[in-house]
Amino acid sequence: VVGAMLATIRLSLGPVAAALAPPGASALSISWGLTRSRFWALFGRLALLTLISLVLTLIASLAAAPFTALVGGRAANGPESGSSELRFGDLLGDNPAVFAISQLFSALSNGASAVLWGVGLALVYRNLAGPTDAGDREAEASASTSGGSNDHP
Repeated sequence: VVGAMLATIRLSLGPVAAALAPPGASALSISWGLTRSRFWALFGRLALLTLISLVLTLIASLAAAPFTALVGGRAANGPESGSSELRFGDLLGDNPAVFAISQLFSALSNGASAVLWGVGLALVYRNLAGPTDAGDREAEASASTSGGSNDHP
């Protein structure tokens, strides 16, 4: 368990490194190198991201609870007694619109968590790696298309 947690923390910046590293660079090697001697600081940041994500999920679950309760017991109980087949309606409950609303809350929560983790890991990566030259390349490209000068009249 400890080894898996260590590997997870040390390789957590791999997806961001894959997006920002130069072509051909090993994202996992970059992540491993950036997190060297920074395990506990990174652990704390990831724990904070996890806590924020859990709070978002809890809020979405509380908002969806009334709708989930309205979906009804058949979805939780499976097929009606005496029947061995499970119908699509058994999964949705009595009101598909209410089921759709509860699923919308779940999707919004998952989407917010994905954005939170993506931005959070990108900020951690930028903090550990320093500014990348990607912004410099964009500035150069912008300057070259506007005549090569950053001076504006």
